[in-house]
Amino acid sequence: MTLLGGLIVTRWSPRSAGAGLTFLICLSSYITWYGSLRVNDRSEEDPQGRYAYILIGRMMYGFAAEVNEVA
Repeated sequence: MTLLGGLIVTRWSPRSAGAGLTFLICLSSYITWYGSLRVNDRSEEDPQGRYAYILIGRMMYGFAAEVNEVA
């Protein structure tokens, strides 16, 4: 992932890549927060589906944070 991030930083300038990755970090934090919200008892939503949001958000955060260190 860091190699892919290095290619992203090389293709764009480090400043614009850092700005985009910072936005991605904020977005992934929001996705993780949304996945961790409590499900109402009356809701028909599946709690396992909410867990997928947490996993996706953490994966996005890990990628963006590591690449942001490269930038």
